[in-house]
Amino acid sequence: MHREPIPSGRVWTMPPLILHPFSDSTGPTKLVESSRASMMMQGLLPNNEFTLEQLDEKILDGRYCEIRMLFYVGRDLERWIEQ
Repeated sequence: MHREPIPSGRVWTMPPLILHPFSDSTGPTKLVESSRASMMMQGLLPNNEFTLEQLDEKILDGRYCEIRMLFYVGRDLERWIEQ
């Protein structure tokens, strides 16, 4: 990756991303399950295996994961701005 130096000649290296919700394998899986559950509730996918309560729980798990992701993206941006 080519970095253009700023006028003072210094090159800034950004810290690595945090993105904790995706540091384990369950984060992306929860998001996919949440999307599938939402589509099942809307009748866009067949639902022969889950109750409405189970689908609601999967959707809420996915939303919680999305909120966590946004929180950590915000933390990453704060660290970058401080630099």
